[in-house]
Amino acid sequence: MNLWDVKGVPHKGWECEGVIDVGDGTSSSDEIEYEQCEMCGNEKIRYVHIMKHANYFRELRVGCVCAERMSGDYENPRKAENALKNKLLRKKNFLKKPWKYNPLKGSYSKKYKGTYITLVKGRYDSWGIYCDKYRLWQVRGQKIKDFKAAEALAFELYELCYRRQETMAA
Repeated sequence: MNLWDVKGVPHKGWECEGVIDVGDGTSSSDEIEYEQCEMCGNEKIRYVHIMKHANYFRELRVGCVCAERMSGDYENPRKAENALKNKLLRKKNFLKKPWKYNPLKGSYSKKYKGTYITLVKGRYDSWGIYCDKYRLWQVRGQKIKDFKAAEALAFELYELCYRRQETMAA
């Protein structure tokens, strides 16, 4: 369906609420379930821009070109998509780098782009993450239950450190 031709659907004045990768969390052997642009009908959209409009009853999930046209912004939707792609490449590289096990401390560590990250198994079957000055033992009041979850959160904590370093350098 092409909403560009539907009466009552605003063409301009939309705001982007964010960009998501529908392929995030899939391995290279998994098949990605692409989405279809709700504005133009284009299929195989991997990077989905979530668009909202004050005079439209719901959000639309669209591709980059439609996001540009809908918002009238021909720079930021592409920048947001590229930033997400770059983050995903960093995550892929982060996950490739092996953890070093320290039997004396019972911890796993790695140095990634100059930052030390450590995963520690707690006493009560939970994990803690140390990255730079940050410590993380819970997320939204929940313990980190397994190594894979700790590893994924370690990347997000690293990203927090990485963004802080970028901001401070600018």
